[in-house]
Amino acid sequence: MNRLKKEIKLDIIHQIKNGISINNISRKMCLSKSTIYYYYKKIKGRKYKKLNISPKYSRKEGEIVGIFAGDGSQYFEPKRYKYEVNIHFGYKNKKYALYVKKLYSGYFGKKFELYNEKNKNLRLRTSSKEIYNYFHYYLDFIPQTKHSTVKLKTFKLSKNFNLGFLKGFVDTDGCVYFKNNKKKVSVCFYTTSKQLSFQLMRILYSLELQYSYYITRRENWKPLHNIKLLQQSVETFLNMVKPFKANRIKGQ
Repeated sequence: MNRLKKEIKLDIIHQIKNGISINNISRKMCLSKSTIYYYYKKIKGRKYKKLNISPKYSRKEGEIVGIFAGDGSQYFEPKRYKYEVNIHFGYKNKKYALYVKKLYSGYFGKKFELYNEKNKNLRLRTSSKEIYNYFHYYLDFIPQTKHSTVKLKTFKLSKNFNLGFLKGFVDTDGCVYFKNNKKKVSVCFYTTSKQLSFQLMRILYSLELQYSYYITRRENWKPLHNIKLLQQSVETFLNMVKPFKANRIKGQ
């Protein structure tokens, strides 16, 4: 910041005091937004209020983290100093996307925008360094290969958090569906993360739910870890976890 010439600094300050937006100043002067924001804070204070989102390991947090573990992504853009968090949905899942939008916006106290992608899928998005970092309290993953590297950081989590996590994950990377001419319901989890699959099974075991496990292998694809609830545990799971996808089998 100190390398800017005095005249440039004065120009930035003058524009800020005259109500010109950070975006416009950045574009007009060919300077990064972070540089303009540095002076904005000195003049007017923080533009965005600090979010109070320290972990409490509640059921709601579990669901929020489970959703991100299943269908979330994030990236940091250094040039614009932009931290972006996304949740991705299939184009048929708009009802669920709106549910997640309300859940995330309410919990984080920040606006999330829902976009239609060119491939007709949906994307829920926000920009926030604090929300970006929030998921790293709970999860370990390599952003570029999140789907196959994601895992929970610890097992020292509450039962409520685990129930929420199962709900968020089955609603994104799982299935709840009828089988045998709608006489029985099946519940499954899918992930290419070996470590997460073992953690999911450990959570199910701690809840005294029975399951089967197998791996699907296809050429040029990462191994898919499949966890399926045994029939005697399905009703208990649905009553305990109350997944959003269960609304489909109820006709809602």
